[in-house]
Amino acid sequence: MRKLMCEQLEQSLTLRPYTCVVEPSEEKVPRLTVGIELRDPQLDYGRNLGWSTVTAGMLLLVTSSATLVYSFTLEVPGAPTRTLHTQSTGRIGLWIVLPPPKGWLGTFLGTLVNSSGTPDQLRDSCISLKVPKDERIADCQLYRLFLANSLNQIWPQLQTALFADSDLVVSPEDSPDESLLQEESRISSSPDAALTDSSFPDSPWSIPWGPAWHLSLYRGQVVDNSFWELVLKGQHDYRPSYIDTIAISRELSTHLQQIRFEVEGQLGKHSGMQEHWETNLQFVLRWRVLDAPVPVSIAYGDGLSYAEEIPRMELAMGEVDTQRLVAYFMVELDIGLPALPLDSKLLFRIHHRSGVLGLYCKKKCGSNFQALGLKVTL
Repeated sequence: MRKLMCEQLEQSLTLRPYTCVVEPSEEKVPRLTVGIELRDPQLDYGRNLGWSTVTAGMLLLVTSSATLVYSFTLEVPGAPTRTLHTQSTGRIGLWIVLPPPKGWLGTFLGTLVNSSGTPDQLRDSCISLKVPKDERIADCQLYRLFLANSLNQIWPQLQTALFADSDLVVSPEDSPDESLLQEESRISSSPDAALTDSSFPDSPWSIPWGPAWHLSLYRGQVVDNSFWELVLKGQHDYRPSYIDTIAISRELSTHLQQIRFEVEGQLGKHSGMQEHWETNLQFVLRWRVLDAPVPVSIAYGDGLSYAEEIPRMELAMGEVDTQRLVAYFMVELDIGLPALPLDSKLLFRIHHRSGVLGLYCKKKCGSNFQALGLKVTL
């Protein structure tokens, strides 16, 4: 874990060049010895539910945290040894605002399914040779983000205690050229770095897009049953109305282990009882249930649905106050198809237009489609 901390400092600390070491050595160079202990890892269950409750159920908050106890020793030839003993609470996760009470429900479920994403579990997975390489790399990245969050809180204290004296500056020409991934990691220096800059290096805010795009194609048939009858009871009374949909989605980098968030846009064409086009935009929460031997995930999506015209099929089924713009929900089950390329998956989806208990229409409105399709990774 100390080596990971050195590598994290390697990427972040730019004011002084020195060697960050895992174990003390006799080499006569400026060096920083780092001691670190992780304590009290937790899923922040009470904290997350509390904040969501305070916001009337609008805040979806999924985080995990732990206390990091640090011991820094800076040794510079010809100067007194400097030490710092401190601690801070590191936290990783995400927050999103949703219509109440969906934020509270998402917090409740999301925190439960994130049970394997506490900082100590991420650390252990990162250094374990028994964990698959891709998973180990992902967990190392999450653990580094956790370290960065903790370091951010002690950054002014660290600089004041160890680096306040300008006599500690070493010119870049005198700095040995060390590999970033060796046992002793060289901290890079920036000649233009201001000595009074006490902030932890950070990047401008941007949407945290992940690397993966997904393309989905599915066909659904309408059922004259409520969303809950379909999800909880498995009831289905089919009608001769269909929808063919193409959807493209992109993952967000969520800093969580088992949970993935996505943004998805859809374009659908109706046939049968109605012939109009439909567009939907949604935010998706996905839980990876299994990774092996066959990947399996379940997902819930929430957004908006816009129909080109008032859906005639919805009127025919008694949805007397239906509108062109209503809410959109979906639940989905994905099952991996390892024999096919492009990380192909078979998807089962309930495609649901909803009035959300009178929010979009005073009386009944909406529809449900049971759909089957294929999803690939681009």
